[in-house]
Amino acid sequence: MKYKTNIITVFFLYLLFINIALGDSKVAFINIDSIISETIIGKKIQDNLNNIKKENLKKLKTTEKKIKDKQDTVNKQKNLITESELKIKIGELNEEFRKFQSQKLELSKNYNSEKKIQLEDFFKKTRPIIEKYMKANKLGDIGLDFSDKPSRQFIVKKIINIKKYKSYLEIGTFHNDL
Repeated sequence: MKYKTNIITVFFLYLLFINIALGDSKVAFINIDSIISETIIGKKIQDNLNNIKKENLKKLKTTEKKIKDKQDTVNKQKNLITESELKIKIGELNEEFRKFQSQKLELSKNYNSEKKIQLEDFFKKTRPIIEKYMKANKLGDIGLDFSDKPSRQFIVKKIINIKKYKSYLEIGTFHNDL
């Protein structure tokens, strides 16, 4: 019994001294969102990406409106035209919709690619400034090199493939982000 009490006492003393030793560590957080939103370069990147996103959405809405109008026209004519003509028009409408979906996917890929390039360029430009600040305040080294880490899109696609999901809903991302 005394042996168990000694072991427990030593264990708690060990934990106490570990916490004291680790308590001297400095912890620093860098709010990357505020750096991007408050710097001139970051604001330019945000404006550029927002402009690209607006242009993409404008293109998609225009195409979507054309398809919707054609669909309404086909729906109005379906009692007036023959069944074979209706099948042809529905086939054309489906083909336009497939093209719309591929255009949407392509615009999304291009946007994500441009976003990645611009953010990598931003971090290349700001990294020396952040490192200088960290050294001046003796905060240690920062690890902003994420090039060897998988992207969020890669992780999500991997999970979808592993779980064999047919569809999913991702909350908290930008429109057309994946």
